[in-house]
Amino acid sequence: MDVLRSSLLSNPHIKNVSFEFGPPSSDAIMNTYTQFDANGELKNDLVQLLLVDENYIDLFDIKLLAGTKFSKFVEGDTLYKYILNESMLKKMNLVNPSDAIGKPIRVSRYRGEVIGVVEDFHQRSLRDEISPLIMANFIPRLFRNTSVKISANNIPEQLEFINSTFTKIFPGYIFDVQFYDEYLNQMYDAEERIFTIIQSFTVLAIIIGCLGLFGLMSFIAVQKTKEIGIRKVLGASIVNILSN
Repeated sequence: MDVLRSSLLSNPHIKNVSFEFGPPSSDAIMNTYTQFDANGELKNDLVQLLLVDENYIDLFDIKLLAGTKFSKFVEGDTLYKYILNESMLKKMNLVNPSDAIGKPIRVSRYRGEVIGVVEDFHQRSLRDEISPLIMANFIPRLFRNTSVKISANNIPEQLEFINSTFTKIFPGYIFDVQFYDEYLNQMYDAEERIFTIIQSFTVLAIIIGCLGLFGLMSFIAVQKTKEIGIRKVLGASIVNILSN
C-alpha cells in the first residue's frame, strides 16, 4: 500500500490517497464492544468501529474538533490510538471535546487512548441517525478501499494512470473504480424515483382539476345561453351580463 500511495502521489494531479474500510456514507463499519470511563464509572457498550489510515480525515475534509489526527501506524506498535466522533463523546458524558484527549479506552481486546475528536459525519445513509463512532488505524490488513482525490483536469488521463499503477503493483486484483458523487447519487435513487412519481401525479392532478373547472364553466355557460340572449335583447350591456 505504501508503494501504491507513493506511486500515485508522483502524479501532480493526484492530491491525496487514503486506505480505509470504507468512505463516509458507505455503511462500511463494524460493530464491536467498547469499555470506557464515564465520570469515574466504568461502562461497557456497543459501538461502531471504522478502520482508516492517517490520510482519511484530510481527504474527506472531516473537521477535527480537538486533539490530533492519526500518524502513520507502524507494525509492532502496542499503544493503540483512537479518534471519536461527537456522538461517542456524549456517550462518555463529556461536553468539551478536549476533555476526551488522553482518556483510556478499550475497543474489543485492544486497549488504547483517545487522541482526537471529530465532528459528527454520516457513515450510513442520511436516513439513519448518526451513531457513536470510534476510528482506529492499527488494522491495515482489513482495509478494503482506496480513496484517491484528483484534480478536475484531464480526468480520463488520471484514471488511466491510476489503473496502470494499480495493475502494476497488484497484478492479481481487478481494478474497479467509482466516483464518489456517483456512488452517493445511486444511494438515493429510490428517493429520486419517488420524488419524480410524486411530481408526475401532482401535475396530473392539476390538469384533471383544470379540466373539471373548464367543464363546469362550460356547463354553466350552456345553461345561461337563453338567459344571456334575452338580456341582450332587452338591452343589457356585455359588462352588465358578465357582472351578473
